[in-house]
Amino acid sequence: MIELQSSVELKKWAASPVVVVFGSYCAAVESQEYGAAEELGSRLAQNGYVVCSGGYEGIMEAVLKGASYGGGKSIGVLTQYFEFINLQPNRWVQACVVARGLIDRIQLFWELGDAYIVLPGSTGTLAELAVSLEMINKSVTASKLLLCMGAYWKPVVDVIATQVRPFHPGETVESLVQFAETPAELVTLLSEKIGSGDVGRAKVAKPRS
Repeated sequence: MIELQSSVELKKWAASPVVVVFGSYCAAVESQEYGAAEELGSRLAQNGYVVCSGGYEGIMEAVLKGASYGGGKSIGVLTQYFEFINLQPNRWVQACVVARGLIDRIQLFWELGDAYIVLPGSTGTLAELAVSLEMINKSVTASKLLLCMGAYWKPVVDVIATQVRPFHPGETVESLVQFAETPAELVTLLSEKIGSGDVGRAKVAKPRS
């Protein structure tokens, strides 16, 4: 595992679009959630994307494992915050950066990602979804793609939609995040919106068949 010092260094190491995947650390290896995350990581890698996660257990592990089996690069965004419980990065992390705290970690995710996929999770994943929605809504940086797999987070987005006025006229909260049911559908959406990872950041290509 290579430890780099900043998101800038990691993006240079990645040299292709980075897709950040958020999700629960509790997903067991034999669970459906773990299997779906592993499939997602593999499909992303096979389409040329670099896969990034929190780098620990559960879905974070599964998606990087899939990326490795798919022949791609994997990034873990770790944090000193978990040192008090001796939480160790999973063995599929190829390159990492270590944030001081949880807020710093979310900021690094945002700097690294060209797109974000949110899988089922708990409070940590909720925070990551909320910050991603806020960043996109306020156009803090160039527009980025936010996707959710399945309907797990749909009630949360629906509640926000009743309370939040989008920052830009004509937008809706629903337009800021898209939902797909399967890993294959998610990768197709990515390819349509930001292009295949193989062609880099400057070009857009049709998804592979």
